[in-house]
Amino acid sequence: MAAQGGNVASGAHVRHRHTLARLASPRLLAGAAFVVLLGSVSAALAPTARAAPACRFSLRAAALSDSARTDIALTILASAPGCRTPTVLRSLRIRIYSRAGRLRDLRVFRTVRAPGGRATVTLKGLARHERLRLTVLVGRRSLAARALVRLRPDLVFGATTPASVAAATPSTVDVIVAEAGGDFGTTARVVAFLGTTPIGAATVRVPAGRRVRVGVNVTIPTAGQSTVVLRVADTTNRERVTTNNEADLIVEAADFALQPAQVLVPSLAGYGAQLDQNVYAAISREVGVTDQNLPDMEAKVVALQPQFVRIFFNGNAFADPDLMQSFVRTVQLAQRAGAVVNVTWAGGGESDPTGTMAKFAGVLVDLVQKRRLTNVRWVTVENEPNRTRITLTQYEALYRALDSDLTAAGLRNEIRFMGGDLVEAKSPLGQTQADWLSYLATHMGDLLDAYSIHVFWDYWDTAKLVRRLMEVRQIVDALPADERRPLYVSEFSARGIRSLNGTSYPEPGVYADGTPLPDTTINAFQHGWFDVLAARLGYAGTVKWDGYVAKYDRGTQDYSLIGPPGQGWPLRPVYNLTRLFTLTTKPGWKVVGVAGSAGTKLVAGYTGPKRQMTVIGLDTSGASLAAPSQTVVSYSVGGLPPDSSFQLDVWNPDGSGAVAAPTPARSDAAGLVQITAPLQSVFALTTLG
Repeated sequence: MAAQGGNVASGAHVRHRHTLARLASPRLLAGAAFVVLLGSVSAALAPTARAAPACRFSLRAAALSDSARTDIALTILASAPGCRTPTVLRSLRIRIYSRAGRLRDLRVFRTVRAPGGRATVTLKGLARHERLRLTVLVGRRSLAARALVRLRPDLVFGATTPASVAAATPSTVDVIVAEAGGDFGTTARVVAFLGTTPIGAATVRVPAGRRVRVGVNVTIPTAGQSTVVLRVADTTNRERVTTNNEADLIVEAADFALQPAQVLVPSLAGYGAQLDQNVYAAISREVGVTDQNLPDMEAKVVALQPQFVRIFFNGNAFADPDLMQSFVRTVQLAQRAGAVVNVTWAGGGESDPTGTMAKFAGVLVDLVQKRRLTNVRWVTVENEPNRTRITLTQYEALYRALDSDLTAAGLRNEIRFMGGDLVEAKSPLGQTQADWLSYLATHMGDLLDAYSIHVFWDYWDTAKLVRRLMEVRQIVDALPADERRPLYVSEFSARGIRSLNGTSYPEPGVYADGTPLPDTTINAFQHGWFDVLAARLGYAGTVKWDGYVAKYDRGTQDYSLIGPPGQGWPLRPVYNLTRLFTLTTKPGWKVVGVAGSAGTKLVAGYTGPKRQMTVIGLDTSGASLAAPSQTVVSYSVGGLPPDSSFQLDVWNPDGSGAVAAPTPARSDAAGLVQITAPLQSVFALTTLG
């Protein structure tokens, strides 16, 4: 019978039939397999002329099997560098035992070549975990070793579920790679192809018999559905059977795709408005506030469900009981609405920081400890300080005095400090906002938990809206990591025309046709743009200036969400727009990354516990529309849970400035949702019902 196996130079392979009943060879497991060494036995051989007198040799063996064959690798090792290893094995006997330990076969090879002391023979019909005892004759002595038949690595793909990514954007798709042999782990290289073009790859370690999830970075150039071919290879070259190393993956490329692993804001503070602290005071009677109409306003503030509000405390309230009671009632209203409250010291007192802040600390202690208004969790000292001539050291002194007072009162751990409230322009002392933020970071980092800015823009100059948010983000990102703090916008609003056709208008002015700007959908839409962009840039919260019509001082202004009391506290389009945000996001949620760029379309992503999530989006081209448009914008959003139910809320689809009745939506098997909304609208796709 001819000898079987590679690297066998000559000789005959003799197969002995054992007296025991001959066993049929078990079927080998499909796939590739690996080798494990069981043991070796050494023996002394006669030294060659050049070998040392005490040369000893040992035999090592390992067996790798797959569905076609078993390769047995033999290695003869010398005990010392000067010992010459044999190059020919006179004979090789292989006893084959079943897993139960019963001898089932014997294979014999004659004159096996072993260049460098290495030889390989190939057998058929061996099963996984059969045991081998090998005896080799070299010269006059025999060497022995044992080996266990192990399966080669066999890499396969798990079930590939459809995935959604952002078009023309590097994205990650998850695939499952398994090692099916069960004996050896290996390192796998996964390559993704679109047609014949590689579009991504990843390398992963796959333990024996285990399944591993691996993210493969791919770029799908165009929107729509594509079939991505995945191929996996064993980088150690031990796998031989590769017929199962390829799989197809259906990938849907969308305009955008959520990236939950990219956290922009770890804990969202949320959306809300400034609440005028004088609304319950006599001064606000001048604009029509009465005891009779206040309950209507209060109900509308509560219905807004503001998440984060800001309330001034003005030092003149120390000597005016009417202003003080109004301030307290305003904080009580915010608490009743469920909002976290930032109390902002409106300004002044830098000439006596110790005395001024001691009195202010007394107000905070009264609110939190005596009145149990525990939603008071933030304090800011000075409103827009870089508009004034206050020095940075004076500013710091106020915070340090307040810190000392609140610590002594046992309240400091409950109230965090926000610093800044900065405007864009240089201060009267010539300092830029970058100078201020640098000082806050380097001199007050032990005090401050957040930085804040104010942003106002003319409705025809939306470039400023974008610039302000981006430039401050860049300033803070350039700080050393340990000096950065969460960013907030504690005042923001659009402004209109202040003088039109010879008529002057109070702030914020009017639209081009004379309509008060807060009554327009343009105003509201731009607020939506601002909030979405702020989230995309990692701002933790925004506060609209302001909530309702009241009087701060003798001046007149009306930027409000809720219109004048004389008109019945009307809900303006911007109120409805803000409520879209407060009802579809929750404080404490994460703001997450969104891959993709689709022209003027912009979306932000939010995720909460138990697979809760929201996507809010718009097309910024709608920012200049004063009337409904016939243009309908299509949005495709991926990266969502597959086959899941959502609710679609749309603000201003008909131009009325209201939120339409919600409609159901559902993601497909790849986690993609198609949305259509009019150009002038803002949508929220949410799991919240």
